[in-house]
Amino acid sequence: MKWKLLAFLVAASIPAFAVDGVVLINQSTVTAAGGFPYTISQPGSYKLSGNLTVPAGVNGIQIAASNVVLDLNGFSITGSGSLSGIFSLSQVSGITIRNGNIVGFTFVVRPDQAALGQGWTLQDLFLSVNAGGNTTGLLFGSFTRILNVTAPDSSFTVYCPSLVSAAATLGLETIGPNPSTCTFASTTAAQ
Repeated sequence: MKWKLLAFLVAASIPAFAVDGVVLINQSTVTAAGGFPYTISQPGSYKLSGNLTVPAGVNGIQIAASNVVLDLNGFSITGSGSLSGIFSLSQVSGITIRNGNIVGFTFVVRPDQAALGQGWTLQDLFLSVNAGGNTTGLLFGSFTRILNVTAPDSSFTVYCPSLVSAAATLGLETIGPNPSTCTFASTTAAQ
């Protein structure tokens, strides 16, 4: 009996992998890893296999490695007035976040402020800050790609050159050394 319990505890602490080597993330794997924030510390592909509900006062997912693809797989990361949905405390690049919803946070996606998320891609996302919270939502450095992102109550600050394409209902402030170097295509609120 003791061996079965030990085997279960060891198995519960090992991340689940999909058939294709993608690390699966859900509420149970986050709990088994010690709770929120869930830290991605290795390059690779990660995918939600269920919705994540982040308690108030903490961050959701920390990305601490470059060259990470996080596929929300149609699921949501939901905060309760929480700090950041997805964040980075270090200068990481080659980050792609796609295909889902991030809602209920003060900052929906918050890269390291020194690097400003340079070279990040946000694609096929619905993003919404918490009611009564900060409406900054996103702050990104140059060479960012924002594709098919809907953010009705968030403003983006994007440094140029960047690509902002096929965005709907996007409050967008473009600043940076040369706003004319940004590319806007099919946006509803590009300035």
